[in-house]
Amino acid sequence: MRKERDFMRLINSVKNMTSAFFQMMISTLLGFCVRSVFIATLGLEYQGLNGLFSSILFMLSIAELGIGTAIIFNLYPLISQQETEKNKDTNAFL
Repeated sequence: MRKERDFMRLINSVKNMTSAFFQMMISTLLGFCVRSVFIATLGLEYQGLNGLFSSILFMLSIAELGIGTAIIFNLYPLISQQETEKNKDTNAFL
């Protein structure tokens, strides 16, 4: 029974890796195609602005660094233990 379950987990993992690989390849190829079309139709100026705003959004996503997840992680024990006063104090701080 255990061997069958382990074998099925292996099969599912291989399927997951294969589909993720093909998804990454398709995404990369489409990225090159879209960039080529943008340059051909809109010019290099638009491509420069697109790169600028993409970089800004990327930096903002890095700046978050999981702060929201940390806040939720620290609030969960207060909510599960129904400590409303501490929860109110924590929310007032945020």
